[in-house]
Amino acid sequence: MFEIEARKRSDEVQLLVFDDISDSFDYRNKYAIIEYLKDLQECRQFKLLVMTHNFDFYRTLESRLSIPRKQIKMIRKNDAREIIFEKGGYLKSFIKWIRDSEDDKDFFTLIPFVRNLIEYTSFQADKNNNYIKLTSCLHMKKDTKDIQIQDISKIFDSVFGAERKKKKIEEYNSKLYFETIYNIAEKIYNDKDRNRIELQNKIIFSIVIRLKSEEWMLNKLNQEFESTNNQTRELYDATKKELSDDEKRIIQKVLMITPENIHINSFMFEPILDTSLDHLYTCLEKVKI
Repeated sequence: MFEIEARKRSDEVQLLVFDDISDSFDYRNKYAIIEYLKDLQECRQFKLLVMTHNFDFYRTLESRLSIPRKQIKMIRKNDAREIIFEKGGYLKSFIKWIRDSEDDKDFFTLIPFVRNLIEYTSFQADKNNNYIKLTSCLHMKKDTKDIQIQDISKIFDSVFGAERKKKKIEEYNSKLYFETIYNIAEKIYNDKDRNRIELQNKIIFSIVIRLKSEEWMLNKLNQEFESTNNQTRELYDATKKELSDDEKRIIQKVLMITPENIHINSFMFEPILDTSLDHLYTCLEKVKI
């Protein structure tokens, strides 16, 4: 900062690069940094390049510094490890946006969020039929393969109101959830131009990866199974003696990367932003077999 203050006296235009400067600070100081960046932005001799993994910091910067949309980018690496700049998105409410979208995959992306809403607002969520039904959408239960699109649609109506904007997929009421989400994941999987930044693609992949893994482990177990808490983990513990080292590594990866992506557990979204779609693509490729 002393160096920056000294450079303010220079007439030369200078580029200042800030790399994850918010991660070591509490929120009070994090917002103080944003105000400092705003002051620097107003100095004509400085051009700023700010990089961050922190989604809250990313959105607050855009808001307080009034950064033009064309200057906001999300970055990823391709298979050749080249840096790719994509249009920056998700500056407003992600959940509100997918709730109001008519895209089929956004219907399925809403499932974990609505389930969480029910959990937070229900006195005994584990006895709430809607909560139980949506849990069967995210874990392989006895009724998972029998759930229809209309079952989920009715739950969404009960949470958001019947006047909510319906998605196209809801026209096919009797269509089975299990088959449909697999088909959507397969379509994303086979699309060479698939959007690698889009959070919905990551959520869909994560749901299907976990369902596929649990289905495979249940078949391996070949007996009745009732989960008490963390079903994927409990299934792994019940089957790992029968698994090869490669199979163990695959399931361990599923345990590590899918929960945060499915439930978006951090309000700053770091887990799902930091997990590349290509990484999930590779994981899906292994559990599809």
